[in-house]
Amino acid sequence: ERPPAARAGDWEVYAAPAHNLLMWVKSPCEEADPAKRLFLRLFATKRGAPNETLVIEQRLARAPVWRDGRDCVIMASLKHHPVVAVETGERGPNRGDAARWRATFDYAEPQVVAAAAATFRRVYRAIAARRPAARARWNVYVSDAGATFTYLKEPCTAGDLNDRFFVSRLPADVWHFDGPDSDADPHDFVSLSFSARIRAGVPEREVAVWMFDGKCMVRNELPNWPARIVRTGQTDGSSVLWETTFHVDEERFRRAWRWARGRRPAAQGMFDVHRDDGRLVYVREPCADDDVRARFFLHVVPRDPTALATGKTAANLDFDFAERGLLAEGRCVATRRLPDYDIASIATGQFLKGTGKETWRVAIESE
Repeated sequence: ERPPAARAGDWEVYAAPAHNLLMWVKSPCEEADPAKRLFLRLFATKRGAPNETLVIEQRLARAPVWRDGRDCVIMASLKHHPVVAVETGERGPNRGDAARWRATFDYAEPQVVAAAAATFRRVYRAIAARRPAARARWNVYVSDAGATFTYLKEPCTAGDLNDRFFVSRLPADVWHFDGPDSDADPHDFVSLSFSARIRAGVPEREVAVWMFDGKCMVRNELPNWPARIVRTGQTDGSSVLWETTFHVDEERFRRAWRWARGRRPAAQGMFDVHRDDGRLVYVREPCADDDVRARFFLHVVPRDPTALATGKTAANLDFDFAERGLLAEGRCVATRRLPDYDIASIATGQFLKGTGKETWRVAIESE
């Protein structure tokens, strides 16, 4: 007896907030399961934080279907959170197809939607005014303590939230003044992943998600996360869709550059290589992106061969610049901690991945 909240495709969608119900009505209706390709996303306020909006995906594949002649009616109960707005639609027949139709409409009272949107806009503007730690498909912002990660994207659709986010870092307990010690594999990242697509109203982690005005904001609290080097992005489970690596603490590279400035390097190649207090500092100025695309190799020969595993003559401490360095203000600075044992010689430089061809090499003899 009431007008539908949306008409799209062959469907009419009715909202009954007083009963926490949504109804899809179709006429005529096919004999096959009509709910099979329908999708439903709810924009709901978070318990205890009414100004935060969760994006909840609710499955309709097993929703009850009633038939009356050629008509069919599908009903879904919205039990989990106070719902602010609804997005629904119908997927294409094949995986990865664009939606055949979609519709979005307000579910709660207009003032509730307006209050949530106003809070979102205020928070979004405040975060976007800061300098992001990394720019990729999403801009990534990190709190001063490195415990809160915020992702902003504009323009954005609910589809941008379908794929899982991941965050990786080197173990915090191996960090010294300028980087991890020699016992840590430079690729041995400790990782976690989280979903911004929250199924059936039960979040996998404490993740806050907002979506208004064609913008998305995802915020994740990471307790006990004092990392300096971070890799983050999204994955669809079989491949990485995008990723970026950045340093939370950039000032340590500027300290390393100030220390190396005016000093005589231990070796000079494409980079000046300084050695001091158990570390190497690589400096190039001026420097550009092309100068750091090649992977760095670092091979350390101990004076006592028994310091290495049987069959090894040198420790391989190769690294990518993004993992150990910073390009800023037209200069490149990278640091790498050396092993604690007595060193006979060091060979370092850069090589082209996939070919093994060295672009430059220098040798540093024992002190």
